[in-house]
Amino acid sequence: MLKKAPSLKLLAILTVYHLLSSTPCRAQPKNWDQGLSKMMDGLEKEVGNDGPPPPPEAAPPSKLPLEPDEIKQETPSSPPATPPQASSTAPDRSRVLSELLALKDNYLGNIAEEGLTRWEAENMPIKIFIEKSSSVKGFDQSYPTILENAFKSWADKSQGKLKINFSDSVEEAHIVCRWTDDRNDLMSQKEGGNTVVVPTEEGIASVDMKILTLPAPNADSISPNYMGRVCLHEAGHALGLTGHSPERADVMFATVYTSDPAVLTDRDTNSLNELYSMDEETIAGIRLNQDRAMQKTNTILDGRNPQVNAVQLNNEAARALKANQFEVAMKKLEAAHKLDPGNKLVCANLGAVYANYGSIAGMTFNLKGAADYYRKAVPLLETGNNKPALIQVLGNYLKVLNILNNKVEANKVEAKLQSITGH
Repeated sequence: MLKKAPSLKLLAILTVYHLLSSTPCRAQPKNWDQGLSKMMDGLEKEVGNDGPPPPPEAAPPSKLPLEPDEIKQETPSSPPATPPQASSTAPDRSRVLSELLALKDNYLGNIAEEGLTRWEAENMPIKIFIEKSSSVKGFDQSYPTILENAFKSWADKSQGKLKINFSDSVEEAHIVCRWTDDRNDLMSQKEGGNTVVVPTEEGIASVDMKILTLPAPNADSISPNYMGRVCLHEAGHALGLTGHSPERADVMFATVYTSDPAVLTDRDTNSLNELYSMDEETIAGIRLNQDRAMQKTNTILDGRNPQVNAVQLNNEAARALKANQFEVAMKKLEAAHKLDPGNKLVCANLGAVYANYGSIAGMTFNLKGAADYYRKAVPLLETGNNKPALIQVLGNYLKVLNILNNKVEANKVEAKLQSITGH
């Protein structure tokens, strides 16, 4: 399992065609400041029976939201407050690359030249949503089964390293697969599909896949074999093989030909197993170069993909946080959420920012402002799947509502809190 490091600022985009950098699921940045949130615990006692004092004039948050690296409070399940420093015994990147490139039974070395990423053990089983029907031109009811079987083929050959489940819920899924009849949705017409992988310092956070339902160039129709090979290829990207094989026989060759069989080669499966057999320290030393990949993505996509643009805004928000431009960061995250409301990382980050602002408002006795921020934070943290933060924020929101004597809303929040915690 990859070591965790708080990493909103390190989030990038990985779009798979050439290696291009584009949620969790549970592997997400921890931008919510738990220590700050816990300072709300004594609010009710401090306010007392006489109500809160008037909020001070011009009291905008001066230190919120905190840059992830500044977070001091940790829990056993939280990542360290600063990214771990590479140890003196960390493998040399060039040496690891040379060793991988020397392997003849797989092509992971070719992929590793741009960097590697993979699914964390804590995000398994990987939940996969496949669109069961579609009105797009050329869609056939057999296609969802072909794609499902493609994922199963990779998992079956993974020596137990990959565990997958298929879900009917887009919201719960780590990998979302849909169908398209728009060739502009593809980075390359050579593959028959497009897979956007969203990695963090911790590993893959989420994947958005689109499979083209139109024939390949110079073909009149889509054969089951061709669709099968396209699905195997895109599933390989989604599971961590973010680059391509140099050999045509392999499913992960950069071009999917209509005549090539829809069967994984030994080199395909060996590459996947090599990726998931690497120790944490080694893969950390050869991790995807996200900044360089991001530049490639921006150049090629030319603003056409809302999911990619959303993550780009998320990255810009991280840079704004580092520069103490908190309002700018919040606006960029709000814009990112508008572009891609289902992006779990964006939801978790924006929810964390709202929660931090809520805590500051509460501590300056701006209780109405605190309630407003918490109200906006809750559904975002739910989508972002950050349960510990959600529980703390709901608790703070409940305190504020009780002080404001808003019993109707307090009852709703208390019921939600009880449903999550079980008591």
